[in-house]
Amino acid sequence: MFEENQEEPSVKPSKTVAPRFAIVTDSACDLPYEYYAAHDVALVPMHVRLDGADLLDQVDVSPADYYVRLACTKSNPTTSYPSPAEILDVYQRLIDEGAPAIVSVHVSSGVSGTVTSAKTAAREASKSVRCEVVDTRLASAAEGLVVAALVSARDRGASVDEALARAEQVMRATDLYFILPAGHQMVWRRGAAIGLRRLMAAMFGVRPLLYLDEDGSITERSSSTDLADSTGLIARIMSRTAQSEGPLRYVEISAGLPRALDALEKPLDTNEFVSSRMAVANAGAAVVSRAGLGSVGIAFVPESVLSDGEWPYESDVTSASHEPEA
Repeated sequence: MFEENQEEPSVKPSKTVAPRFAIVTDSACDLPYEYYAAHDVALVPMHVRLDGADLLDQVDVSPADYYVRLACTKSNPTTSYPSPAEILDVYQRLIDEGAPAIVSVHVSSGVSGTVTSAKTAAREASKSVRCEVVDTRLASAAEGLVVAALVSARDRGASVDEALARAEQVMRATDLYFILPAGHQMVWRRGAAIGLRRLMAAMFGVRPLLYLDEDGSITERSSSTDLADSTGLIARIMSRTAQSEGPLRYVEISAGLPRALDALEKPLDTNEFVSSRMAVANAGAAVVSRAGLGSVGIAFVPESVLSDGEWPYESDVTSASHEPEA
């Protein structure tokens, strides 16, 4: 979802045991900004450049403010991942605060160089404490689910190895799809623009449906001029998953066009499988810069995979439950 030039509740859960590791993540996980402090997660923001300004995602600009900025400019934004020095600064602060180990969980290496930066920083931090880097092979709200699973594991007193195993389980079970705006000038694969397809999309209003494959690389699933075609395909994919894995939970991802969520929700409301919408996540500046203003996405996971405390959103978020017809 990125092309780069470089570089539960709002109250903290009570802990009955001392944490055995600290958690670091990047802002591409699209968790609410308040989540990080509330759950002792150290944030390393992505960089976004727009109209000559270098903005730190979620620190200098909120999703809502960035949507306005993006809508009011003719400039194309660019993104860059945090440098090894920026990530090492975060690791060192945690080490100085007494962290016994660090688990650093990041956006897919198939779409960003953040994992590479984190591994470089981890080699230095590992001179003091164990420092593990997790390539989620995911992004946006799907990455956020992995962060939440690690938080839950840490707060239960899990070891680093136990937490890493839990993260891998959630990663393997989570899917992420994005429908791009028509003609959005996105580099679909890291380092390789598909010029002809982009031109055709702009001319005919084609909206690509993209997903992150098992390796965490962006893959085109389909494309259509009709948003309903793509949302219907997502519903059918979710239906097949539910048939084999049971009821699903999902997060809808908004990028400044709320009515697109209605189009995403409609086929889910009529499809014959059990699913629950647990939240709507607002795509941050890094994600929307790559996916495009007006894109819409969904991250879903079998309900059986998630444990209590592993849902990273407020409990009062409006939910929509869809049951199969009798």
